[in-house]
Amino acid sequence: MGACGGTAVELSSDLIRMGLLGADDPNWITWLGDKVWVWGAVALGVGFVIFVHELGHFLAAKLFGVKCEKFYVGFDVPITLLGIRFPRTLGKFRWGETEYGIGIIPLGGYVKMLGQDDDPRRAAEERERIRLASDSKETGEEEVASGLDPRSFPAKTVWQRMIIISAGVAMNVITGILFAALAFGLGVLYQPAVIGNTIAGYPAWQAGLPSGGRVISAGEIQNDPKFHFEDMTMEIAKAGIGAPDEPVNVAIRYGEEVKTYQLKTRQVSPDSPLRLIGIEMPKENLLNKGLGTYPNSVAAKTLGADDRGARVNSVDGEAITEDPIVGVGLASKVISSMATNAATPITLDITREDGSKASIVVPPQPYKSLGIRFGVGPVAALMAGGPAELAGVRVGDRIVGVGDDSTAIDAITLPRRVAELEGSLVLQVERGEGDQKTVESITINAETSQLRGNPISTASNQIELAGYGLTYDAELQIVGFDDVANSGSNSLGQKLQVGDELQRVSVQWPDDKIPADIEEFFGKKTLKTLAEGWQIGPDQPLLVLIDLLQYLPVETKFDIKVARGDGRQIVEAQTTLKNSSDFWYERGLEFEPVRLIHKADSVGEAFSLGLREAKRKAADVFGFLRLLFTGRVGPNQIGGPGAIVAMVGSAASVGFTKLLITLTLLSINLAILNFLPIPALDGGHMVFLIAEAVRGKPVDEELQARLTMAGVLGLLSLMVFVLINDYLNLFGGA
Repeated sequence: MGACGGTAVELSSDLIRMGLLGADDPNWITWLGDKVWVWGAVALGVGFVIFVHELGHFLAAKLFGVKCEKFYVGFDVPITLLGIRFPRTLGKFRWGETEYGIGIIPLGGYVKMLGQDDDPRRAAEERERIRLASDSKETGEEEVASGLDPRSFPAKTVWQRMIIISAGVAMNVITGILFAALAFGLGVLYQPAVIGNTIAGYPAWQAGLPSGGRVISAGEIQNDPKFHFEDMTMEIAKAGIGAPDEPVNVAIRYGEEVKTYQLKTRQVSPDSPLRLIGIEMPKENLLNKGLGTYPNSVAAKTLGADDRGARVNSVDGEAITEDPIVGVGLASKVISSMATNAATPITLDITREDGSKASIVVPPQPYKSLGIRFGVGPVAALMAGGPAELAGVRVGDRIVGVGDDSTAIDAITLPRRVAELEGSLVLQVERGEGDQKTVESITINAETSQLRGNPISTASNQIELAGYGLTYDAELQIVGFDDVANSGSNSLGQKLQVGDELQRVSVQWPDDKIPADIEEFFGKKTLKTLAEGWQIGPDQPLLVLIDLLQYLPVETKFDIKVARGDGRQIVEAQTTLKNSSDFWYERGLEFEPVRLIHKADSVGEAFSLGLREAKRKAADVFGFLRLLFTGRVGPNQIGGPGAIVAMVGSAASVGFTKLLITLTLLSINLAILNFLPIPALDGGHMVFLIAEAVRGKPVDEELQARLTMAGVLGLLSLMVFVLINDYLNLFGGA
């Protein structure tokens, strides 16, 4: 029977980028070994899932005496391109009456049984063949009452054919459970559903969820003391997409106390159906080993290759202790210290992987600027019961002054300016419209103004005044120019005016060549957008652009376009990225997410966890299909072979047990999709058999052929569609 090997489901197209090292890197042997493992695991893992599916059909067919003429992983179809004829197989052999092989097209597999062919064009020929075989004296077999070869698939009873048809799905379900059971028996590396931080402006932030809590319930999953972060995210996403106006029930354990919340979800971006509540996973005080540091940052210049994977023991002499919830030290103290003290160096005491210790001074990161300062937009969100809300600040208020200073405020640097203040924060806020517009002075009392981290959220496109419980938007309107705007190659202050509105930014790479480290870090899709023109708007937010600029080389040239007056006058100018006199909130350090081991205590528990994991994956697939058929998610969220390879490759790069969990998803996914009631799939064959059982006779052969042909054409169209999706999602259409 043919396997549907071309579709996978996912709620997000965000994929982990796998870093590449050049051939002249001293660790190229390690790199090569890693790549061999990853791609070998992809080929073997995906191939094994398809093999098991077809093996189910094969064994069931053999059990009932059906002759199996072919057993293939992949399809052995003839391919001719530009006059070149490619081989149909990568290898084949015959054992007994069956030909075994690997087809040239790795999009599925099939078992060719006597009297059965998924190609409706050969159906009549196949039926005639088994009738002729029954008349042949060479077989030495008597003709059955139906006039069919007794070893042919159509000659078997309905219930036997049902078992043969469903055996592939059953095998995928069984092996999916076994994959997960083995993974939990060995120990699954996972990211716990612990609140490391909340995204500024998101529902979790507005509700004031404290960091450190462990989520134990979300959506349909209840009371899971070892809730995985990705499972929690999936449950919240499914609930949010399915009922965007309904709150999601979330239970969080803080020590011995469990707090319950009902939180509405928020759409993550205009072009994505994904909806979340804004919980970020905790980061460990362990420097990222693969990425190391961000390009063109002070950390990239300060830390060496030996410092990758090092553990930060203290920051400015303050020790980082073990967190009681996750059992490891957290990076939050380092991240907060860098943001709060952006203008001063910080000292990190580290222990490298080889056991050696070092003290590293990381200087401030200059704020890289195009020479433009942006206005502070309206207050976008308030934390419930937070200092700003209690002081009387309202959503929609516009901050026009801090203390007695009412000069133009720069939206990007305002959080650092506020963090340096001592005592209460006095804001001058403008509210109302037209003639009713007033300016009021509001005093906000807060225990601390220390920043949690970078206050500029690229996830919510809002800026946070940490400690005060408010976020605001950044306006596109120019309120002033940096001190670099009229120096050197920059002359923005002579060409542009205060009040102009930024519309578009385009990068000009030297010699039209993108630096290798930049391309590796950001990916082709982002850089292509930046080169073609970053059109400021919901799909290409200003704050994402500002963050991106911090890791580009200084002296990079840009073309910018602004609208003046009523917007009908467009002014173009050129500028150069330079270090300003202000400082950025981050310094280019990247920390590893917290990962724990979820290991079963017994064989029985391993199988129980394996069964639970398979049920959850099945619920994820059914949930996605429900959202797809109800129009809650679009067809562009369907991934194909490229998405499958990327997903399995990403899992393999993490470790063997992560690969097994991903193969569980792939197995359950294949089982469910194959059993959809679509002609040419196993589910379509089952529908015909059910109809035959009810009617007492087979469905009209000509009708079956027409429906099967429609199913084949539909699947081929779907395959083309998902391949295009893969190309756009994985390569950005570049």
